[in-house]
Amino acid sequence: MKNRISFRVSDDLSKQISDAASKSAQSKSSFIRSCIQKDLAIRQFRSLRAQMMPIAEKNGFLTDEDVFRVVP
Repeated sequence: MKNRISFRVSDDLSKQISDAASKSAQSKSSFIRSCIQKDLAIRQFRSLRAQMMPIAEKNGFLTDEDVFRVVP
């Protein structure tokens, strides 16, 4: 089931959304959905990263290079 969410934005933000959607050949709705999905994915990644960092550090993984030495 699809849900509708309505919210208000400033004229400036509305123009930015319209311009960016046009440049990416998307409707405004599709563009906004994509932006929200990307933001939620980034938030989830950061949350998982914050949970895993203490475990990684405890096991000696402090840098990308530490990981690359172990992962083929």
